[in-house]
Amino acid sequence: MLGFISFLVAAGSETTRHGIAQGIRALCAFPRQRELLRTRPELLRSAVEEILRWTAPVRALRRTALRDVELRGRSVRAGDSLVLLYLSANRDEEVFEDPQAFRVDRRPNDHLTFGLGTHFCLGANLARMEMRVAIGRTLERLPDLELDAAAKPLYFRSSVMNGLDRLPAVFTPRAA
Repeated sequence: MLGFISFLVAAGSETTRHGIAQGIRALCAFPRQRELLRTRPELLRSAVEEILRWTAPVRALRRTALRDVELRGRSVRAGDSLVLLYLSANRDEEVFEDPQAFRVDRRPNDHLTFGLGTHFCLGANLARMEMRVAIGRTLERLPDLELDAAAKPLYFRSSVMNGLDRLPAVFTPRAA
């Protein structure tokens, strides 16, 4: 039980933290999209979905095939180990119109960031809410937030997680 609780805490905090940081990075990298979100705050929900699709906080997970199947002309046998690449799935040109573009108003947005079926993320709704609050408040309180051009982001070293350890940024402090 303790191991399961530890897994939930780590899975929930790491992925959400990386999603928020990568979301801020994406919004700074695409100023037109950020301005669209700033002028149309009702797009925050779809912006978070696009951040989840675009950044895919989980790079990859391993799964084991439970039965023999054919997938795109290739045989997968029961017991075979498969690696699911979420960023690749979330940029599938057969699913997403202009998949390389970052669009805060993208609809539909059927990304696989939280998995699917029995493997769907237990904390997906909490993560979405946390991201909406953190990103919305950051944009509201730091309207001129920009990435620090003199410093480079430090990426989280992991084959599973797609995140940032450091995101140097600059902004004008507001008077208290």
